[in-house]
Amino acid sequence: PMGTAQGQFSQPPVGPPTGLFQAPPMNAPPGPPSQPPVGPPTGLYQAPPMGAPPTSFSQPPAGPPSGPPMGTAQGHFSQPPVGPPTGLYQPPSTSPNGYPGQPQASPSTRSRSAARIDPEQIPRPLGAPEVIAEHGGKRYQTRSGTMPPAAGSTFCAIDQGNCNPRFMRMTVNQIPQDAALLNTSFIPLGLVIQPLAELSQYEDPLQIVDYGADGPVRCNRCKAYMNPHMTFIEGGKSYVCNLCNMTNEVPRAYHCSLDEFGQRRDRMERPELSRGSYEFVAPSDYSIRPPQPPMYLFVLDTSFYAITSGLFRQSIATIKSVLDYVPSSETARVGIMTYDTSLAFYNLKKTVGDPEMLIVSSVDDPFAPLPLESLVVNVNESRDKIDALLDKLPLLHQHSKTPHACFGSAAKAAYSLLEPSGGKVLMFYSGLPSYGLGVLKNREDPKLYGTDKEKALFSAQDEFYSKLASQCTSKQICVDLYCCSPTYSDLATVGSLSGMTGGQVFYYPGFNAIRDGEKLHYDIVRNITRTTGFEAVMRVRCSTGLRVVDYFGNFTRHGSSDVDMAAVDSDKSFVVMLKHDDKLSDTREAGIQCALLYTSNTGQRRIRVHNLSLPITNTLSNLFRYADLDTIVNVQMRRSVQAALQQPLSTVRESFITSCVNMLYAYRDHCATSTSAGQLILPESLKLLPLFSCSILKSPAFRSGGEMHADERTFWWMLTNSMPVYLSVPLIYPRVIALHELPEDAGRPSEVEGYINMPPTVAASSDKVSAEGVYLMEDGYHMFIYVGAHANPQLLQELFGSSSQNSGDFSQFSLEKGQGTDLNERVSSIVRTIQSQRPSVYMQLRVTGPRDVLEMRFLSRLIEDKIGPEMSYVDFLCHVHKLIQAKYE
Repeated sequence: PMGTAQGQFSQPPVGPPTGLFQAPPMNAPPGPPSQPPVGPPTGLYQAPPMGAPPTSFSQPPAGPPSGPPMGTAQGHFSQPPVGPPTGLYQPPSTSPNGYPGQPQASPSTRSRSAARIDPEQIPRPLGAPEVIAEHGGKRYQTRSGTMPPAAGSTFCAIDQGNCNPRFMRMTVNQIPQDAALLNTSFIPLGLVIQPLAELSQYEDPLQIVDYGADGPVRCNRCKAYMNPHMTFIEGGKSYVCNLCNMTNEVPRAYHCSLDEFGQRRDRMERPELSRGSYEFVAPSDYSIRPPQPPMYLFVLDTSFYAITSGLFRQSIATIKSVLDYVPSSETARVGIMTYDTSLAFYNLKKTVGDPEMLIVSSVDDPFAPLPLESLVVNVNESRDKIDALLDKLPLLHQHSKTPHACFGSAAKAAYSLLEPSGGKVLMFYSGLPSYGLGVLKNREDPKLYGTDKEKALFSAQDEFYSKLASQCTSKQICVDLYCCSPTYSDLATVGSLSGMTGGQVFYYPGFNAIRDGEKLHYDIVRNITRTTGFEAVMRVRCSTGLRVVDYFGNFTRHGSSDVDMAAVDSDKSFVVMLKHDDKLSDTREAGIQCALLYTSNTGQRRIRVHNLSLPITNTLSNLFRYADLDTIVNVQMRRSVQAALQQPLSTVRESFITSCVNMLYAYRDHCATSTSAGQLILPESLKLLPLFSCSILKSPAFRSGGEMHADERTFWWMLTNSMPVYLSVPLIYPRVIALHELPEDAGRPSEVEGYINMPPTVAASSDKVSAEGVYLMEDGYHMFIYVGAHANPQLLQELFGSSSQNSGDFSQFSLEKGQGTDLNERVSSIVRTIQSQRPSVYMQLRVTGPRDVLEMRFLSRLIEDKIGPEMSYVDFLCHVHKLIQAKYE
């Protein structure tokens, strides 16, 4: 959660648009002002004190064979009354076993689970919201030796030599001494890096250091950059590298004497000696060419569906509104292309009169008809020409009847145009490429869904796009795709244009300007205004005895150690997997350094450096004690996405269960040997691992069954592959708030100015969804208000300005219509607060209820339930316990 930051835009107003989303006036920002820092997601598990005992479940007398019964370490779970819980929503008579269309567990299965386990006692990330005692939240000192704050919590990091956890998070915060210890634990050794992550307004910005032509001081052997963990010796004349242990001579210009503690006297004056994160100005020999100004090329689809759906008009309106907020507009350059069965370029040079349209009909051999400086122009110098063109384009293409589009040819032409300079391409498309280069066929076969043959749909059917993506990366061209097709569009093939160049795929299936216009507007604005680095190269170095074995994210690898990205932005993260080469010394710390070479929006070549130095442990108990569950599941999801491209989904899903069982078995077998064999022992740091594993299996990326279309699953895989940790947690376990039971202070200003009091959450389970209730749910990407069939009409009137559910049309409900009441203002504040906690994602509020078209989306995120073939959380916990016990047999 962050406050207002430069380039950060909060969510648009609550409620659906009433028509084509109108961009803000030219003298107003493209989105409303950002919300101030607010409380953390209340559905996040807060780690207990490090000395807290592990959670355990003892086994009561033998019962039915569906799973091992369990109880608490202090006593058995109490048995709930026979029958459904009092607050359980009763489905209509047309669907006696559950919600309309929702697969339910059989009565015998539900009663057996309920008879053994009290669902109120099992671990889940619930509780009262975090209390914010000061601006910025809890202070975290990065060298305190304590666990980093939860990824989604409100905190303010104080950099003491280790980087802010917003930049780097390890799966374990004490490094295992050798591979044997790591393998025994089954915990993956990796880290999630978000190198350009936005900081809270209460955290110190990174300092920039310029050492001129000499550049930064680096180790002569491993090339690590100077950092606070290097040791100076011989009166300051030499230093020992903290990564490779080599002794280096200090350059004469960098020399400084040491104090009585062996520390350089100027260390607090030099960021690289006192901070975990900092930036160097890169000398000229770090570049193969002079830094280029930011280039933005908008490639717009003008085929029939793009026009009739409102995609083209909405894109034009948003582009026009965002031009005032292009970073470094004094040097930034913008170009426009359109395409259907031909390509259209536009001469926007300031020396011409009206903008000139140039048609290229040779789509099998596309080319740029004019030099780059005529087609991609300075924003400030040619603003009148750009505005005039954007005003004319909707009229020029309003009668388009062409059903085909040469998407591949347009992508190739964009590459040809930006080849001399590099830059960022924003491509919009509304259907399967059907003309010119890169034509694709519709290979979607519903018969393959849910089978092992389904993986064939996730392999590229043509190498054209992957080869073009490789060429784009080599010329520093990043491609962002805005997929708005109403039918199959083969994201698995065309998505490589984004996945390999450092770009992003935005997905709007069946785009409709009334429904999706706000989201498209926000996504374009965020894309242009967020912090972005161009021509980027990243390398991770680590201590002798460790080595990097793999990377996951949106990039291209041209070597064993570097990853290349035409662009990287503040919303992208990467996973780096580590491996032991040798035994580490437990008398030292293990160091990890990430270095990102990039060109800033201002055209300056920089090196951003992040450092971590962590203790080394030789005990398994410490390894579990300092495990970071949020980071572990993020890493596991990213690894599974790569595995799913090669293996059947059923195999990948089974690996989640196996990984969960192995970690819990390792703890049980090595760290809790004195407990009863009938107990399920959960280490405090991993007590939510079974819940998160169960939830991942029900997530859009890994859900089984045939209801997930290939494009939708591919999109979620691509999203997961660059997802920051703070966004993966709510996606795994959504936050649910009972709006009809709001505490009196919820949604009102807190004692700390700029914050509001957040309400508690309830379990993501149908057992907690009452027919009389109204619920707010968010998972980091979607936000719903669910109105129960028998919700209080007075509450609905206060909330939405309407109380009638007779029509069954829940789109009539809107928070905007209920403005003026106390309840509406409080709920609106809660919604805005949640939206401001997710600055990288647009979450449009949708209202739904029984028999509504969106009801299944809401119900499918009640992840503690049995959904289709997926086990409920209670049954999954029993299943995990049974598998752990089987390892002892």
